[in-house]
Amino acid sequence: MKLGELGILMFGEIEADFKFDYSEAKGSCTIRYGFPNSDKRSNVEFEAKIIHLSLFPAFAHVSKEKVSRYLIQEFQKNKHQTFERFIDEGKANTQKRNSENQFEFDGENW
Repeated sequence: MKLGELGILMFGEIEADFKFDYSEAKGSCTIRYGFPNSDKRSNVEFEAKIIHLSLFPAFAHVSKEKVSRYLIQEFQKNKHQTFERFIDEGKANTQKRNSENQFEFDGENW
């Protein structure tokens, strides 16, 4: 974590361990998510990827790649739902900004 130029607390990446249990597989995983290499790029996007996946022995025959895709899909779905909730609660501003972090106006609602 670091304090950004505008006094905003910024974080790069987080690694979190999760346990999962769904109809096709059961096990644990580590997901790395956040804004990687934010110092090196001016425009970064939120990323999430599974860096470790372990299936319980009863599910050893299941494709780890398939499980990984499913878990990331569920993670992304939850991320979008959370962001939509933040927008609805007025905790996130989705208005476009330029490279100096100033709001951009498209000519409507002046």
